[in-house]
Amino acid sequence: MEKADLSAELSICNCDQAEIEHVITRHFGSAQALDKDTIVFPGDQTNYALRLTYRKGRLQHVNGGPGLTKLDLQTLRKRIAADVLAELKPKVTHYALFSPVPVVGAYRYGSVFQILPVPDEAPKTNEAMGAHPFLLEFRFRDSADMSIKNIRKETRRRELELFLACVLRFRVYGHGSALQKYWVLPVVDGKRGPEEWTSVYAQEMYTWPKAHSETDEFSSIDSVQPLNTVEPGKYYGRLGIALGDALELPAKMDDLVQTFLELAEDDREQFLRACFWFQFASRTFLQSQSAMILALVSAVEALIPVPADERFCPQCGKKETAGPTQLFNKFVDEYTAGSVAKKDLKKFYRLRSQITHGGRLLSSDLFSWRGGITPGDIHEYADKQALQHVVQIVLINWLLSRRGQSSVSES
Repeated sequence: MEKADLSAELSICNCDQAEIEHVITRHFGSAQALDKDTIVFPGDQTNYALRLTYRKGRLQHVNGGPGLTKLDLQTLRKRIAADVLAELKPKVTHYALFSPVPVVGAYRYGSVFQILPVPDEAPKTNEAMGAHPFLLEFRFRDSADMSIKNIRKETRRRELELFLACVLRFRVYGHGSALQKYWVLPVVDGKRGPEEWTSVYAQEMYTWPKAHSETDEFSSIDSVQPLNTVEPGKYYGRLGIALGDALELPAKMDDLVQTFLELAEDDREQFLRACFWFQFASRTFLQSQSAMILALVSAVEALIPVPADERFCPQCGKKETAGPTQLFNKFVDEYTAGSVAKKDLKKFYRLRSQITHGGRLLSSDLFSWRGGITPGDIHEYADKQALQHVVQIVLINWLLSRRGQSSVSES
């Protein structure tokens, strides 16, 4: 016989879902999904100990099953108290991010995070535009359980990375937790010709001998100049990269960070989904500009409210409520203060639809091996650059609107 909801007894409402799932999985060792919204621990359909019920991916209820013992409950309560709810002294860690321009200054937001150059002993690139490393240092809640500690560390890292990728003008990214290997050409001394080159299969990683993993406090930035700030209208209005550019910040940076950190849970998840697609768009550019277009439109669609209801004409069956194109155009128009021409909005979404349904690829994807350049290539590149700019403005203005902040100019 199934027991009542144990959420209150196990303090589920006060815990992060992923951490609770880890504690339960570690204790029982196995699980089985009964349907898309239900999972039981251990993996036994009849003699299970706990049944977890979800709604749209979120944990709603934890019910005791026929196989639940008093020892199970006692152990779970102790582990949740010690590993999830206990407040240990926070830790600070760093993570390498990369930008196409150098980072020569620092920025700190209270006790939450800071951006700073890598130390002198860390490897750097001398290329004007390359993968220039910088450090994202951030504070996170510690835990006696190493897996929960890593969950907290990785969650905070990824959220801050996606946020920075959205609000900074230049492409920002990290290696992520799933490191990959590539065939690469090691550095050669310049005296050997191509006939002597030899590729190696190497894992991506950025580190150096004195790199630390965790500390109690942020690195000192007293001797580092602050990152330059630029009025938002000018900051986001600049397109492309010029020789000598370095990472700068919008003058609204503090407002953007504060608004992001104070987002309600639903808004936070929605915004991070949009940030994911925006970052993915910038990262997939070299592989496929067509995929970049899809990702940019998806970034906007992640923020568009789902219509409350859909109405259809009783006579002809045609939808009477706004379709996806109208919703996209209206949303962009709202969050760019009407500064994007209607014909451009239609062109952006039409291009996305043509690519999505397999009717088109950008010529840069279809004929990139041929070389040369056509008028169509130039127009496609201009469209891609314009759409990327518009989408970033939409995401930032949507974020600022959560606290009634004034929007940044689209132009």
